Amino acid sequence: CGQLISLFAYAKSEIMIGERIASARTRAGLTQAQLAELVGVSQTSLSRWESGEMSLNAKRLEKLATALEVSIDWLVRGDHLPSVPTVEGAGEVRS
Repeated sequence: CGQLISLFAYAKSEIMIGERIASARTRAGLTQAQLAELVGVSQTSLSRWESGEMSLNAKRLEKLATALEVSIDWLVRGDHLPSVPTVEGAGEVRS
C-alpha cells in the first residue's frame, strides 16, 4: 500500500511540474514547438512533460527554467511565483 501511495505522489508531482511548464510557456508567449526547439527536444517530448507522461532530467529542467525565465525551484515545487517574462527575453538559453 505504501508503495502505491509513493507512486501516486510521484505521478502527481510530474503532472504539477508539467502544469507549471505549460503555464510559464504560455506566459512567455511561446508555443510548444518554439520552447522545444529552444531546449533541444522534440515537441512530442515537451508535450509529454507538460502532461506528466514523461520525467525530466536535471539538464533539461535547467534548460527549461532558463528558457522560461523561472527558477528550477518554481518548476519543481511551485515556490515563489515567477514574474512574467517578456517575449523578447524568453528563450535565450545561455551556455
